[in-house]
Amino acid sequence: MTLRQFHNGLRILLNIDCHELVAAGVIRPGDDGAWIKFREDPFRWMIRAPDPAAEALWAIIESRNGK
Repeated sequence: MTLRQFHNGLRILLNIDCHELVAAGVIRPGDDGAWIKFREDPFRWMIRAPDPAAEALWAIIESRNGK
């Protein structure tokens, strides 16, 4: 991963919508609490996420980052 890809990944993380997280299985449909926690600090959320959720979120990031 290059600096440019990493920097863009951080930007992507800030711009992911709830419906994308639900579609990827990162959060459950209707789980407003999970969405609020993610939206408030997506960086910290990613660091603390269980591996399956982090991997699904990473797939969203990679798909937008040209991978």
